[in-house]
Amino acid sequence: MDIAIVFIGVLLIPCILFILIGAVYNKHKDVDIKKKLSGFEVAREILDDHGLDNVYIVEIKTNMNDHYDYEHKVLRLSSDVFHGETLTAAIVAARIASYAIQDKENNAYMRFRSTINPLATFVNYIAYILFIVAICMKDSSMFELANILIMLGFIFHVATLPVEFDACKRA
Repeated sequence: MDIAIVFIGVLLIPCILFILIGAVYNKHKDVDIKKKLSGFEVAREILDDHGLDNVYIVEIKTNMNDHYDYEHKVLRLSSDVFHGETLTAAIVAARIASYAIQDKENNAYMRFRSTINPLATFVNYIAYILFIVAICMKDSSMFELANILIMLGFIFHVATLPVEFDACKRA
């Protein structure tokens, strides 16, 4: 019974949150903005206003995977955001551009997040695989290891919340 509750929490809650985020995104993706600026233009204007003309903006073909590449100084915007002249496109582009501003300002949380994020993402994937294997094999020690790894991922996300709050405030 306890394993079933943990299983539901660990696997189902992130899925539900992803669905809810997608629903909010889809609900507002058709709301046009008065200025008729694309996400690219919004991001470029914000970057230029902050002296970040060395940051490139490129289009990526994946959906809802917009991000700032700290290492290469590149904003990667999905096609919907890059070309979109909607409220959602403008907000997403502004939020992603704010990461570049944080980078320019040498934000300590941003540096920490950028450095640790690839490792945290990898550990999260491994944790979910271990979790499923542990349940299938009924291996309690593997189950405990998976839970520890999942908790480490959770702690990482909580520790980097200031980056997200600052990005949202700036956007």
